[in-house]
Amino acid sequence: FPSDLATTLIALGATLTLLDASGATTANVTVQDYVAQPPPPHELTVILALCIPLLEPGETSAFFKLALRPQNAHSLINGAVRARLGGSANAPIFSAKPGDVRLCFGALDTLHAHRAPKTEAFLAGKALLDPATLSGALASLAVEIVPLCVTLDEFKSTNQPTGKVEFRKTLIASSFYRFYLALIAKYAPT
Repeated sequence: FPSDLATTLIALGATLTLLDASGATTANVTVQDYVAQPPPPHELTVILALCIPLLEPGETSAFFKLALRPQNAHSLINGAVRARLGGSANAPIFSAKPGDVRLCFGALDTLHAHRAPKTEAFLAGKALLDPATLSGALASLAVEIVPLCVTLDEFKSTNQPTGKVEFRKTLIASSFYRFYLALIAKYAPT
């Protein structure tokens, strides 16, 4: 089943140090690269280290898992966000530096978690309190991430043969919206 942890580690920009069967180490492999193209099953690879960068001042992160029940359940979707904001309390803006906004969604398909680079680029340098920022980000996610949401066997039933795919698609936008509201409450509380 799709990993909740991989989604979070990708959004945080985590890296791995790997050891292969020959004794050679490979450092600074991103979790994103590792889950997108893991070593072949016949090759023994050990993860020696996991490095998760600390949040810096002005950065925030959020992680979410939406499931049918709170424990021991596969995610309907999961996601993670790491963002740096600047500006003033009256006019917070997303950082314009590439990589300072990272959005990742998982449990969309049977593969791995997916970043949303077009939405990340859209948010760069945008004002948090501008309604066009939120509507533009949601529109971008609808084109970039929502189509990746496919029918998964674990959610199929007699009553829902498509595996809740339409419902799961709506969760992507609602989850981002909740994160966005939390940013407004934190960075522009008045």
